[in-house]
Amino acid sequence: MGPGFLAIRGVGVFLLHRLQQRLGEGRAEALALRSSRVGVPPMHCGVSRNAAREAATPGGRGKPEKHALSEDEARRLIDATRGDELGALWALMITTGLRRGEALGLRWQDYDGETISVTSQLKIEGGKVVRGELKTDKSKRRLRLPAYLIEDFAAHRATQIEAATKDGREPPELIFTNSGGSHVRPDNLRKRFISACTKAGIEPHAGDRAWSVHELRHTAASQLLSDRVPMQIVSRTLGHSSITVTLDVYSHLSEQDSELAADSMSKRYGAKPSSE
Repeated sequence: MGPGFLAIRGVGVFLLHRLQQRLGEGRAEALALRSSRVGVPPMHCGVSRNAAREAATPGGRGKPEKHALSEDEARRLIDATRGDELGALWALMITTGLRRGEALGLRWQDYDGETISVTSQLKIEGGKVVRGELKTDKSKRRLRLPAYLIEDFAAHRATQIEAATKDGREPPELIFTNSGGSHVRPDNLRKRFISACTKAGIEPHAGDRAWSVHELRHTAASQLLSDRVPMQIVSRTLGHSSITVTLDVYSHLSEQDSELAADSMSKRYGAKPSSE
């Protein structure tokens, strides 16, 4: 462990702030980058962003760009897969932005006919599917479903019960299962989603890169923000630990808020008062 590492551990919050003022943003960020690797949160160092997280990964590649389905593509996916084994799953994820494990972990006891309660998730541990805790405490949430999805859930449950009766077994506790009534492995969901996109006629990304299930979460966020749903509500819907996380992840989608503010002030003060 070199002397530079020991030196940065001894740099206090106040000193880092002073260094930023004296050295300028660029050189101060370099110090913040090193401090983030030893447990000093960059927000406490007077630096506005986490340079360590934004740094390019080995090989020169940065974070992959986030994509969202257009409204037309999302509608086509919902319509094309309605009635399919996982059709209601895609509709739910587009509507609520649930994480993959959260959606697959939902049980019928978590649904009251109008709302779902997100309290746990399915995840992979040691190659096995287990039920585990959510990502954060704020991930526990109750979400109201739109009317069309409530109808889809009713049809989906009826199909499940019919299949279970035919096979001579009890209806599954999980809302989303495979044809045998067992859980869907989270790590196998991507293949099912690619097939669903193909059925809906949704083209892959540039370079023939397939859509990922997680991009349904981005789709939900982008549509909510496009409708100018308050950021705090979007954050609670997505189950983020704080609104700061939502702002950091989706700041590029919320830039229209400044347009909304400008339009508001323009309407209030832009028009010249009529003379009597």
